[in-house]
Amino acid sequence: ITPSSNDYLRFADLLLIVQSTKRCDQALDQALALGEDSAELYILRARTARLRGDYTEVNTALDQALDRQANHGQAWAIKAELADQDQLPEFIAKLREQLENEEGVAQLNHHLQALLNYSLADMCDRQADYAGATKALRRANKIQNVALALTNTSYSEEATEQQFDELIKNYSSSVFDSNDGAIDVREKPITPIFIVGMARSGTTLVERILGQNPHVFNAGEQEAMEFVATHYHHQLKHERLPKLEDLTADQRTALRSMYLEKLPEISKPIFTDKLPHNFRQVGLILKLFPEARVIQMHRSMPDVCLSIYSHAFAAGHNYATHWPDLIHFYTQAERLMAHWSSIDSTRVMDLNYEDLAKHPKVYAKKVIEFCGFEWQESYLDFHESTTQSFTFSEMQVRQPIATTRIERWLNYQPYLPELESFDKK
Repeated sequence: ITPSSNDYLRFADLLLIVQSTKRCDQALDQALALGEDSAELYILRARTARLRGDYTEVNTALDQALDRQANHGQAWAIKAELADQDQLPEFIAKLREQLENEEGVAQLNHHLQALLNYSLADMCDRQADYAGATKALRRANKIQNVALALTNTSYSEEATEQQFDELIKNYSSSVFDSNDGAIDVREKPITPIFIVGMARSGTTLVERILGQNPHVFNAGEQEAMEFVATHYHHQLKHERLPKLEDLTADQRTALRSMYLEKLPEISKPIFTDKLPHNFRQVGLILKLFPEARVIQMHRSMPDVCLSIYSHAFAAGHNYATHWPDLIHFYTQAERLMAHWSSIDSTRVMDLNYEDLAKHPKVYAKKVIEFCGFEWQESYLDFHESTTQSFTFSEMQVRQPIATTRIERWLNYQPYLPELESFDKK
């Protein structure tokens, strides 16, 4: 075919999903040359500029996007994140004006409607208007809940418990024989480092610390292990592969290769994979990668649940929009991670975000030594790095470690009855 401007725009979106920012910019240039002038083009331009740390270009592109669609939720989400403190009153007023235009908002899909409210909540939070932030968050999550119900993907406590029960049953300690045990990291450097846990638990922070090692490649959040786990359990169900304890060396190698082939090009001998929900796949990781290390992140329930509730997560996080679901999923996640620790504590490290934030040198050193590296003070200089981060934490990891996000939930306790059951520890 002869590609149209819209074809290049769609291609650019796909390229950004697979974290190929240079090729994304090239596709956007081609779309622009063919006459594309939509808000979507400038939002994609802003997102790639944001990953490069060029915030002047980001704001220029966002203004161009909002000139074309004044109520575009994604543009406002980035605008809110980058706003200076003195810009907040003006931006809040403009965004509220857009939200009051019910006819215009009704023309948006559920995701963009939710983003407008999440953006308003973010800016209200930064102004310490926690009542206003709570009101916006309730609207945002109500919209998300409606979208889940319409697609029949609402959260199920029963399904989650059943899934985690099966994982604990199928990945018992008897599955891991001596050949799968820990290796001596002093003699052989590890290849993959998996950083897992609840979303918003500090996985990006730990990855950026490890990325200070010149031999470590930060691969970010990769879906590869999810694909491998789905494939393996499908094959097991249809008796095309044996149970874990009966997997041959060749079968394990094939599953390892499937994972590695789905990663971006790895330019260094050691790499990190920080997809949080890989905490469900730790058993398979330990079985397929005896050389791997797994760092399980933990964060206080009210803080991590509020942080998740404050962001627009994809439908796969269907627990994220309703407080009882959030608390249930958190509890089940902690139960599963405790199981992995009990299986092989030599390859699984449990790390509390609060400990790392309050005592960065002490706990960062523990992480570094657990991974078999030699400690250097430069590991704490991660915020000076220009490495890209494709997560909600992109701005936070460009700053030194701080304790400002600890016990943030206390600000919302007067406005969110769901937090009344938590006591300050």
